[in-house]
Amino acid sequence: LRGALAAMALCAAAMPLAAQGSRPQADALTRTITAARQLRAGDSLRVKVSHSGGPLQVRATDQPLLYDLSVRYDPDFTTIVRRFDADTRTLVIGVDSASAGFRFRFWQGVPDEAKEHPSALTLALGSGATLDLALDFGASKATVDLTALTVERLVMRFGASETRLAFGTANPARMRELRIHCAACSLTAHRLANANAPRVEIEGVAAGLDLDLSGTWSHDMEIDADVVMGGLTLRVPENVGVRLVTHRDLLAEISTPGLVTRDGARYSSNWDSAARKLTLSVKVLMGGVELKR
Repeated sequence: LRGALAAMALCAAAMPLAAQGSRPQADALTRTITAARQLRAGDSLRVKVSHSGGPLQVRATDQPLLYDLSVRYDPDFTTIVRRFDADTRTLVIGVDSASAGFRFRFWQGVPDEAKEHPSALTLALGSGATLDLALDFGASKATVDLTALTVERLVMRFGASETRLAFGTANPARMRELRIHCAACSLTAHRLANANAPRVEIEGVAAGLDLDLSGTWSHDMEIDADVVMGGLTLRVPENVGVRLVTHRDLLAEISTPGLVTRDGARYSSNWDSAARKLTLSVKVLMGGVELKR
């Protein structure tokens, strides 16, 4: 018995302070890495982000930088990949809070923010650069604010997330691809017409999608949406003509007040006379679509 008690005492002495009832602070548990690169005249940047387990923010920087990156992470629970290829002007960021291997920590006294958000990523991008963005994230709260940026391509894939996408100003570049895939999540898009994207592709699975199509309409727009067990709300300006075609609308609820049916599609009364037109192709399976003017 005496030997067992001695062994227990040695184990207790070797335990981390957090295990012995101390109250560690969030700053003591996390690390922060930063990186930035100067902006060159006529610069471009391809960005590939893979992030899970904490808040994500993408926005413009007011500094003469190509990018300004900050990642807060818990080294015991998070793996980080970061590299920049100067020849291809490609920035790769990987933040994974789920696959760093098995870890164990006594959480008594640890602030809730440190428990719930082991990582947080902020990426500020230069407004003078032409951007190609591929954002893949999950289990996070994300804000992607592309106001004042020049974006040629945007592909977003996310799940189990609450996401806000915003285009506060008109995109100077015509976007050659705007594609969004959302699973078990919510997406709110603000002033989507400012994206300057002739075509938008959206897939939502068990998702709530709310798209505000206000902004600068410099051309007609097509939206191809595929909704499964979710809801899609489209907020379209009154002066834009609307043509809606639905497919595979099994167990679907389609609400399109003010549209009339002809030739297998639904049209707004101003379709023929409108200067700008929106063509909607929507596939719905066990979901709902609502058009608001």
